[in-house]
Amino acid sequence: MMKKRLKSEKSTLFILLGILLAVFGLIAVAQGTPIVYENFDTYEPGELDDGSGGSGWGLYGGNWVTSSNDFEEIVNPSNQIQVGIAVTFNGSNKVVEINGESPDGNPSLNNNAIRRQLSTWWSNDVVYVSYLFRAVSGLDTGDFVALWLDDVPGDDLSDHSSGAVFIGVRGNDVGTGTAFARLSKLGNTYGQIDAPTDIVEGKDYLFVAKVFKDNNSNDYNRITFWVNPTLEDVLGSSNMVGTASYENIGLSSFRHVGIRTGKSTERSDKFMFDRIYMATNAIDVMPGPVAGDTFDLPLGELNGMTGGYGFGDNSWFIEPESENQSEIIEPAEPLHYTNASGTINGGNRALEIHGSAWHGNYAVRKLDKEIPDKLFFSFLAQYNGKDSNDFYALWFDSNGATDNFHTEFVPNIGLASGDLYLRLDINTKATLLTDVADGQIVCILGVLEKMPGSAKYNSFKAWVDPGVLIDFDDPDAVVTLEPGNGLTSINYIGVRMGTNTEFADTLLLDRLALGTTLDSVVPISMEKPEPLGGTIILLR
Repeated sequence: MMKKRLKSEKSTLFILLGILLAVFGLIAVAQGTPIVYENFDTYEPGELDDGSGGSGWGLYGGNWVTSSNDFEEIVNPSNQIQVGIAVTFNGSNKVVEINGESPDGNPSLNNNAIRRQLSTWWSNDVVYVSYLFRAVSGLDTGDFVALWLDDVPGDDLSDHSSGAVFIGVRGNDVGTGTAFARLSKLGNTYGQIDAPTDIVEGKDYLFVAKVFKDNNSNDYNRITFWVNPTLEDVLGSSNMVGTASYENIGLSSFRHVGIRTGKSTERSDKFMFDRIYMATNAIDVMPGPVAGDTFDLPLGELNGMTGGYGFGDNSWFIEPESENQSEIIEPAEPLHYTNASGTINGGNRALEIHGSAWHGNYAVRKLDKEIPDKLFFSFLAQYNGKDSNDFYALWFDSNGATDNFHTEFVPNIGLASGDLYLRLDINTKATLLTDVADGQIVCILGVLEKMPGSAKYNSFKAWVDPGVLIDFDDPDAVVTLEPGNGLTSINYIGVRMGTNTEFADTLLLDRLALGTTLDSVVPISMEKPEPLGGTIILLR
């Protein structure tokens, strides 16, 4: 069944949803893990007053509140905040830049530069928080800047409860500082972790903290902290800065988030924050993919290669029928895609697959972990030697059959009859892009979902060469299955070629990424515009 909703109908639906949520006070994330995010990309440069972008913030009092001293600003950084995590993750085109409040050289007051109310009280046993950070200038001894969580909103002068959680940086010397996380506002010795490596002015960092209730505690009494981790680090509790506990004055719940500076932080000091995330699952706050492969591997046959991320010890398996037809090469032109927001680069090496009369699954790989209820993916592709009857497909399945057989409902996306297509079974197909040119490089973005009430993947949406803003309800193509049909789980991915693809024909594939959020698979600023000023939470 194919489906595309008119924009006017979508607008009406969002308005009705907003009214219902307002009337019943039901501010929650549907069909998945609660998530809050703000990437600051929807605001005009200048003061942030009353900004309402992002997701997971309250209908009432849910806009950003800024200090009366106006020491915050939305800016376009000369270069995006960027941290290399498996596949390099970029920040947005816009960030919030925070200045200190104290007159230069004259310590004055703590300052809550910005603060905001969440859509609901959070009392989950485990909460993950992450954000991107850059100390732009002025970092020195006595400086303090941190993101906080609290059960009170605070004020301009940083009036917090004793158990407020802080994650940030303290200045050490000219141009350096210490990253820290702690469970109290009371000072350095109260449930605090300090990173052993200096934070350096001008460099970019990802801070991740796990705040949780340990040993059946009613309060958040334990915190774990990472600086520039991979998703695997956080999931496996490895490569962490450390863990600290504090039993006496922790929060039992919180509803407020903000950024504050310290008394000795001068007005000329500048700190950038971007992509603030909060969720109850590590996957949802990490900007890297669940799995991915840039194919930055030794040249030659792909069989047995174990590069990439999220596959554990599982290597690429090449069906013997297609040996010497799947190999790592250096393409004459690296695959890439550019829009107004930035460029996705495939790199100097890519996977090249030749056609043949054999039409099985040429390359297959098992994921390290089963994908949960929603799977985002993206990849770069180029087909050379196209005829009207050529075929290739990237597929997702619950088994790793290396011949031509799959489960009945196997999602796949690729080239058929001269067009890019997607389908959920042999009879449920939609055209993604017609008349693809021979040698055309395409960036494909897709999402597989279990629709509300379904235990199986029964919705498949995709975009070709997506723009800066992505509306999930207006894809280039979408297919759905009747309730009860579809895959229950996804454990394998692979590439299949068709019978009529000649050996001289080649498929180039690069920068394959799989994740559970849009940000995890598209590392440039492509976001869904939030309806009603961000007051409708993502339906996950």
